[in-house]
Amino acid sequence: MRGDALLAMLLVLGIGGAGCQSSKPAGQPPATEKSGDMVTGTGTIIHTDIEGGFFAIKGDDGVTYDPKSLPEGFAVDGLRVRYTLKMNTGAAGIHMVGPIVDVVDIAKE
Repeated sequence: MRGDALLAMLLVLGIGGAGCQSSKPAGQPPATEKSGDMVTGTGTIIHTDIEGGFFAIKGDDGVTYDPKSLPEGFAVDGLRVRYTLKMNTGAAGIHMVGPIVDVVDIAKE
């Protein structure tokens, strides 16, 4: 494969982006903050029909989080939320949309 074709492929796949500057304006907080097994960010509640239907959180970071449960009033497709989640690495599930999480805190945006 020619060098320029390989470079183009790596850029399309997002592999060649090491050292690239973010397009996010300076001074804005990150959309998602991760600290250990905790994730804080914003996103949208989505409903999916997989396995009989369930609600998940599509984070603005592009990750779909699979909450074990949502507090009453938050199972609304399209609802914008701000959340703090705890990654539940020991849990297994059948949804297979993303990491399983426990909701530590959630609020309507």
